[in-house]
Amino acid sequence: MARNSYRDGRSGKGKGMHSLEKALPLHVRFLNRVAMLRGMRHLRKWGIVALAAGLAVWLGLWIKEQVDAQSENFQIRTVDYTSAGIVSKEQALELMGLKGNENLVTLNTGKLEKKLLEYSFVSSARVTAELPATLHVELSERVPVVRLFCEDMADADKYFMDPDGFVFPCDHRLHARFLGIPIWLNPCADGSRIHAGVKLDRDEFMPIVRLLRLIYARDNVPVVRVVSRPKEWKLVVELETGTEAVFVNDDTLDEQISRLIMALRHAKEQKRHIRHILLAPKMGIPVEYGEGPYTEADDEEDAPAGEDED
Repeated sequence: MARNSYRDGRSGKGKGMHSLEKALPLHVRFLNRVAMLRGMRHLRKWGIVALAAGLAVWLGLWIKEQVDAQSENFQIRTVDYTSAGIVSKEQALELMGLKGNENLVTLNTGKLEKKLLEYSFVSSARVTAELPATLHVELSERVPVVRLFCEDMADADKYFMDPDGFVFPCDHRLHARFLGIPIWLNPCADGSRIHAGVKLDRDEFMPIVRLLRLIYARDNVPVVRVVSRPKEWKLVVELETGTEAVFVNDDTLDEQISRLIMALRHAKEQKRHIRHILLAPKMGIPVEYGEGPYTEADDEEDAPAGEDED
């Protein structure tokens, strides 16, 4: 038992012998059998640790070498891109921060989708990778119907609005072909409510959107430059010809547009210019021509016989 205690160094007697061993000269301790056994145990322990670490390093380097050898086979070679046509494929890759030669195996498509959705003019995005070399990108952009102009805003005409009332910033590079769409003048009394990401109240914007849709459905109405809603019942449109048309916000908007077309055609036949016209239903159409207001005497003098302006 004494011998085992000395070997293990765990008993009191063993500790004493261990202290005695330390007092011996180095070369004597080196040749001491017990010390050699203890050293061998430590050597085996750390040898196994070193071997395991070496194997891990070798395995990591081998995996990296295999991935690097195959990386060229998994680079993006084809981009399958679908969108509304506002953002091009090249612009979408730029928004995602891609150069087009990334490795699909290590590409984080979820992170790319989040990057696209950071732009408020993007309503939805889906990015998927198809090995070995195809990247699929499905992008849905917000299509502007009006530009918003508030006199109290620092950037008065910086924002667009889509048909759902969602406000997003105007990007002159992406939205160049939409810069000529109608301007909604003073969409709210307080311009501070207009900023990217806000959605306007449906009761506020829907009459504007509905009127523009009805006008766009007609081929013979001049281009609308400005639209406003100064009162809840009143919609005012300024055409590119300089004509200001006042509509009543009710269910007869389509009929009022027909009246506008008829009045514009009559004025063209008479070679006259309509400055202002009120299209209220169930009444005559007050029209102001040129520099002076329209009167019945003008109508009797200029209108062809048998033709009456309705």
